[in-house]
Amino acid sequence: MSTTGSSIDFKGAEQEQRLLPALVEGYFSVDEMSFEDLLTVSVEFASSLTYYNTNLQPSGDWKTFLASNEIVIMATVINKDIDSLRKDLRSQKGQDIDGLVNLISSVVFELNVWLVDLSRSD
Repeated sequence: MSTTGSSIDFKGAEQEQRLLPALVEGYFSVDEMSFEDLLTVSVEFASSLTYYNTNLQPSGDWKTFLASNEIVIMATVINKDIDSLRKDLRSQKGQDIDGLVNLISSVVFELNVWLVDLSRSD
């Protein structure tokens, strides 16, 4: 039996070529969270950290510091669950007007918080 004229494929024979796809950098995220999710969680965590002024007196928390960054604000906007909001609006349709007014006012309040935070950013 002759192998003359046939080609033999040696692809993958070298050790560097045998890396499994699951071992390639970026194949998975350890916590399975997006960048926006991580920023949102960081802001919530920052609200539990006490900020101390130069006199070592408690003076609020770190949430304001993080929340004034436009990247964090945009990540918060991106993370807003619009589908849940739509579902809530549909469930209020034809129901009590007070519930609808409360839902709309909470959305307007949240939009205002984002606008105020953006105005404070550099």
